Formats: sequence, structure tokens, C-alpha cells
Amino acid sequence: MLSLFEYIIEDLNDEVTNGKAAEAKSQVEFEEEKATAEKLRTELAAKVVTLEGIIAKRNEAKTEENKDMKENNGDRDAELSYKAKIQPDCDWIIGAAFQKRADARVAEMGGLTTAKEFLAGQSALLERSKRTFDDNKLGHIGFLGIA
Repeated sequence: MLSLFEYIIEDLNDEVTNGKAAEAKSQVEFEEEKATAEKLRTELAAKVVTLEGIIAKRNEAKTEENKDMKENNGDRDAELSYKAKIQPDCDWIIGAAFQKRADARVAEMGGLTTAKEFLAGQSALLERSKRTFDDNKLGHIGFLGIA
């Protein structure tokens, strides 16, 4: 029986020794995992700070972009308003009115050229006849010399 107790004591001592070794090994693993977790926590905290900074910068950029967008929209609205204001005049110039005016100018220039030629011809006739100008006859002269 004594040997049985010795065997049990020896077995318990082995279990205690193995338990202490297992506990030490578990403690080392725990410490390593804790260190890894702490390192990860520190990195994530730094990442949070970095991301908050990025978010703040992007919010500032967004605010500036919105401000620029409002200014650009105002400029665009002013341009569209100006375009709407001048559109009728532009359409009038581009349309048939411009061509009508151009045709009228050509006709007017032709008439002026004809009148100039006519007057040049009359001057030549007056110089050839060497007559003096008679104001009384002016009333009897019709357009293009037709009475």
C-alpha cells in the first residue's frame, strides 16, 4: 500500500510539474499574444488619428469645392443670363435680317455708283457746253434727267 501511495504521490508530483510547465508555456504565449494585441491596438489608434486627419482635410477640401461650385454656378448663371439677353440680337443678325441689310447696302451702293456716274456725265456735258448754271431750270429737271 505504501508503494501505491508513493506511486500516487509521484504521479501527482509529475502532474504538478507538467501543470507548472504548461502554465509557464501558456503564460509565455499569453504574454506574446498580449504584446501583439497591444502593438495592434497602438497601430490602430495611430491609424484612427491618421484617418481623422484625412477626414478633416477632405471635409475642408469639400467645403472649398462647394464654395467654388457656388461661385462657378453664379458665373454660369450670369453667362446664361447674358446669353439669353443677347440671343435675340444674335438671331436677328444671323437670320435673314442680316442678309436683307447686306442686299440693301449692295443696292444702295449700286445706286450711288450710278448717281455718281450720272453726275460725272452731267459735269462733262456742262463743261462741254460751257454754259452757266441756271437756277430757274433746276425745277424742270426730273430724276435721272427725265422731266
